[in-house]
Amino acid sequence: MNFDEKTANPIFKLGAFDIEVSRNRIVQGGNTYALEPQIMNVLCALAQKPGIVISRADLIDKVWHVEYGADEGLTRAISILRKTFREAGEEKAYIETVHTRGYRLAVPVSNEISNQIVQSDAAKPTARPKEITLAVLPFVDMSEDNDQEYFADGISDEIINALVRLPFLKVSGRTSSFSFKGKNTGIPEIGAALNVTHVLEGAVRKQGDCLRITAQLIEATQDYHLWSNNLAPRYRII
Repeated sequence: MNFDEKTANPIFKLGAFDIEVSRNRIVQGGNTYALEPQIMNVLCALAQKPGIVISRADLIDKVWHVEYGADEGLTRAISILRKTFREAGEEKAYIETVHTRGYRLAVPVSNEISNQIVQSDAAKPTARPKEITLAVLPFVDMSEDNDQEYFADGISDEIINALVRLPFLKVSGRTSSFSFKGKNTGIPEIGAALNVTHVLEGAVRKQGDCLRITAQLIEATQDYHLWSNNLAPRYRII
């Protein structure tokens, strides 16, 4: 299957699954599993070269067409694909990780589609994947002298500008997100007010010539921390 012609070839077979590209779903035994469009794009990119290792950089360039900001999206896409195959009862690995090189589709791909595609249409409707929406809050200046507010705001601006380029993600506007600056409002309340599913918050700490930037991603409804990271360079960057 040619990834660039997926709209002309909207269905193909992957191992035990029938892949319906135009409907963003996979079918097995009358059961359907919905995928986000961008995750389907990753699967199609791998299916273009089954058995061949494709680097992360090539996948990002093929699917996202950006130089920065898609690394976490690719990691998430591979994780969701693997989870979907496991939930469907497939114990063998459909997508293999080749250390330091990339990913490889470990099952055959063909255009022979089983009759279950037709049967599944009448079996039950396919649930639409939950839309991902995000608010980037202004980063907090936690420096001893509280003199890095402009820098913290700039980091939030750059993150917003990078994330809005991702087609599968809706990002709350800067004015709306920055309206919570300096307020002690809970994440669930912020999520409800901005109508977003996730919130990204962070902080900046400067001590002398050393700088630490911390960021964390939170599921807004339940206030669960999903991811966190920090940048603490050992060299001078200010």
